[in-house]
Amino acid sequence: TDSSRTSVSDRWGGAPALIEVVPGTIDLPVTADRVTVWALDPRGERLSQVTVSDADGKARITLASAEPTLWYEVRIAALPQEN
Repeated sequence: TDSSRTSVSDRWGGAPALIEVVPGTIDLPVTADRVTVWALDPRGERLSQVTVSDADGKARITLASAEPTLWYEVRIAALPQEN
């Protein structure tokens, strides 16, 4: 609202919010076969499954979803119990 451009004051805009999908990767210290990931909508509903691959024994999540989102669900399955 001023020449410094440090504030939007009360002018936050309106719906729908627009986001830019930024591709990236996240490596988790578990095997890829234990990890399942979904892109979520703003209500937390699953939109699509996200690719999980093996990266030298670690699960690599590739964030390049065709579904623009800020939210993801990551499920890591428990290790099987040894008897």
